[in-house]
Amino acid sequence: MLESENEYSVKSVLQKLNGLPGVRMWSPFHKATVENLIVDEASRHCFITFPRAEDKIEFLELRTRRFLDDF
Repeated sequence: MLESENEYSVKSVLQKLNGLPGVRMWSPFHKATVENLIVDEASRHCFITFPRAEDKIEFLELRTRRFLDDF
């Protein structure tokens, strides 16, 4: 399977990130999250594993120490 077809690929994960409710592109939360997901394959896998959008956001806040509601 090609990387771009993989649900854990950077492209796939960033598409899911951009579709989360309340996430503003290029906000400080978004930038920190993009950096984390690009460089950390384990974070991409964990992010995909969480079933609910709220859980995905909580996980990203934990990993980046940036909070969606702060911006």
